[in-house]
Amino acid sequence: MRLGTRLDNNKAFVISFATALCVVFAGYVAYARLVLSEGLGTSALDAGSAAGLFRIVADLSALAACVFACLTLGRLAWRLRGQISFAPTAYVLGLIVVTVAMKRFLDVQAVRHSLQSNDPRFAAMTAVVSLLIACSIALLIPFFNKLVDFGLTAGSEHDKFLTLAENTQESFCLLECVHNPLHRIVDFRFSYVNSNAAKFLQRRNEDIAGFMLTDVLPQIRSNGIFDLLRQVTLKGVPYMGEIKDTTPDGTGLWCTLRAVKIHGGIALTFHDLSTERDKLKRIEELNRFSQSLIEDAPFSIIAINASGIITAVNSAAEQLTKYRRHELAGKHSVVLLHDSAELSSRSLALSEETGEPVIAGFETLTATLRKRKSNESEWTYICKDGNRVSVHLALTVLRGAQDEITGYLAVAFDISERKQLSDSVSFLAHHDALTKLPNRMLLSQRMAEAIERARCLDQQISIVMVDLDHFKRINDSLGHHAGDELLVTVSERLLSAMRKTDTVARVGGDEFVILMPNSGGKAETIRCVNRILERVQAPILVAGREINVTASVGICVYPDWGADPVSLLRNADAAMYAAKDSGRNSYQVFSETMLEANADRLDLEAELRHALAKNEMFVVYQPQVDCRSGEVVGIEALLRWNHPVRGMVSPADFIPAAEDCGLILPIGEWVLRRACREAKEMQERVGRRFTIAINLSPRQFLQSNLAEMVESALLESGLAAEDLELEITEYTLMISSTEPAVALGRLRELGVRIAIDDFGTGFSSFKYILEYKVDRLKIDRSFIAKCPQDANATSIVRTVIAMAHGLRMKVVAEGVETEEQAAFLVRRRCDESQGYLFGRPMPMADVVERMLADGSMQAGCEVTPEAELELAASVGD
Repeated sequence: MRLGTRLDNNKAFVISFATALCVVFAGYVAYARLVLSEGLGTSALDAGSAAGLFRIVADLSALAACVFACLTLGRLAWRLRGQISFAPTAYVLGLIVVTVAMKRFLDVQAVRHSLQSNDPRFAAMTAVVSLLIACSIALLIPFFNKLVDFGLTAGSEHDKFLTLAENTQESFCLLECVHNPLHRIVDFRFSYVNSNAAKFLQRRNEDIAGFMLTDVLPQIRSNGIFDLLRQVTLKGVPYMGEIKDTTPDGTGLWCTLRAVKIHGGIALTFHDLSTERDKLKRIEELNRFSQSLIEDAPFSIIAINASGIITAVNSAAEQLTKYRRHELAGKHSVVLLHDSAELSSRSLALSEETGEPVIAGFETLTATLRKRKSNESEWTYICKDGNRVSVHLALTVLRGAQDEITGYLAVAFDISERKQLSDSVSFLAHHDALTKLPNRMLLSQRMAEAIERARCLDQQISIVMVDLDHFKRINDSLGHHAGDELLVTVSERLLSAMRKTDTVARVGGDEFVILMPNSGGKAETIRCVNRILERVQAPILVAGREINVTASVGICVYPDWGADPVSLLRNADAAMYAAKDSGRNSYQVFSETMLEANADRLDLEAELRHALAKNEMFVVYQPQVDCRSGEVVGIEALLRWNHPVRGMVSPADFIPAAEDCGLILPIGEWVLRRACREAKEMQERVGRRFTIAINLSPRQFLQSNLAEMVESALLESGLAAEDLELEITEYTLMISSTEPAVALGRLRELGVRIAIDDFGTGFSSFKYILEYKVDRLKIDRSFIAKCPQDANATSIVRTVIAMAHGLRMKVVAEGVETEEQAAFLVRRRCDESQGYLFGRPMPMADVVERMLADGSMQAGCEVTPEAELELAASVGD
């Protein structure tokens, strides 16, 4: 890139002068070579000879070169007239050139007129000219040294200029004036542009050099800047101002412009204002936005000075507090809006927390801001009309330039609805939705607090676990709505029986836990439990029916039988189960043996899960005989479990456990398939058909795939559906009105018979018997055992038999053990009997053997317990 007009012109002058000197020197060298080569003398070089002509041509060329050099040196001398070194040098060089020109002129004239070298005039003139040339050359020696120094200095200064121009933060360029023929400035041409200027003008350095200013900035004439720059070149007065323009590609430019006159042009410095103006504009917009945001914000914003006086409020603050701006700003402290009692309680809490006294008032609000920039908490605003509003308050510190506190900004929004919702959610999270009693979570918290307090005060705590007896039966038979109504009534009765300081919690479906802090010991707790049992078992009207409910209660006392909530609840639960095992409607105080029984029950459930896989279970059969003929007309399949360690486990122990842990479904399916397969095998071996009765638990009966499972078992075994009888209890029918009807309908479509087992021990509702059209009724053994001695039992049995026959149903008596009972049933026209009188439960092989032997079962055909153990050891898959 070119450095500038002035330096470029000086360089051109020097080159022109050197070229002229080279031409003169070349002419003399050519002439000398001609003379030496041909040995010519001066006399031989006349005008007509070739050598003479050549000399004339050489002299004229030298003369022309001298004239050109004189013009060039004259112009250079004029331009550098202010330089001490350059001006004299130029003049002396001009003198030398003039002298040389005169000598060459004389030489031309000498050749032309054939002057002889011995002519005194010619010799005198030549001597004078040579003397002048020698003197001029002597005078130029010091000036030539200065010229060399100037060239070196100019090169160094040129490099410094480029380095400075390229590294400056400003946008810098040099412009040279463009004149018209009348020497009027019509434009400016870029001669140098640094990188920042090229970037600012959005052009490349090599592209912008040589361009006209008006081409790069088209609007510079219309906005008057061009005239100002022209005045700078004419008057030499610097100019500084702002300029807005647009590049040819449409990009806007906004900058400050500084123009300074230099030789032949001007130097321009640009400072881009676009970014700064954009920043200022954004700041202004941000300020307007902030003001609008604060004023139009949907939450209260209050500005406070360092003393706590309110200085400004927004519209939302007016709406929240019901105060007008002029009533608060500059007149009242922010403490006016706060509850004094709340400030006092918070100040005490802060004093304990920080260890320093905190005065109730504005200091309470700002105490936590000594080490923090902001603080958020919930407060209560007291409005102008006296209403109390719960707010979430964020208090922020405002600081000055010296980090001093200049004020505070209080941002608050109404959380009344949210607080109500939060309180509601918290209540639901810690209370039972139905009874509104505390739930297990809240109970655990209160137990932990009570234990800590009892440990400090050396007091006793009683944990009472209350479980309603047979609640599931009531809930399933009367419906869930009735069950919920019952639970609400029981919870109210429990609350009425306890002290205000006690906690009554619902922890399960029909389980309640009572926490009695400072209970006064076991005796006082037992008196309270007796009061609970008395109130619970009072008649309750539910769903239009009067029912009686009992409860089983377990008691555990801290610190005797537990030191934490978990162990106390576990031990109270074990005591409650002990009360159920002892006959229900009673209480039990926890002891170590209960834990063992509870653990044994858990072990039993765990072992029960592996019993089927280990072939520990098997099926035995008890005959059902015709009361009049004594012929075996059916058998009932009964499940047995031979544990490798426990031995024979009673069905009364493992069937409830299977019901509780959900294993009754896979076990029941296994029994169904096994019994059907073996029944078919027995029919084939004895050569006749008979009925196989299999018990279904309520959970099995409610299986959605029960009909498919029964059909699959029948198809797999080949047993006829008419030979399969499924026994269910009254309770199973009363679970609901829809599901049993659907299940029974699908089973009847298969041809399977339905029997009601243990009839008389449940609700004995004839409605369900008529609705579901069962095939048989099985009178419970508890009634048969009292016949015929007990008149009431006898009447019940006689009535059931007569009712069943009237409904065209057969009757089976369970638990027949004496001849007297068998005779009584014959007289009452009972259809079939079952009991130890006709045989104990026995394996399939024994049933087949006896049926083949005499076709009937009479008294004495029984399997002893010892034989049953042998049977369990011999039965496999």
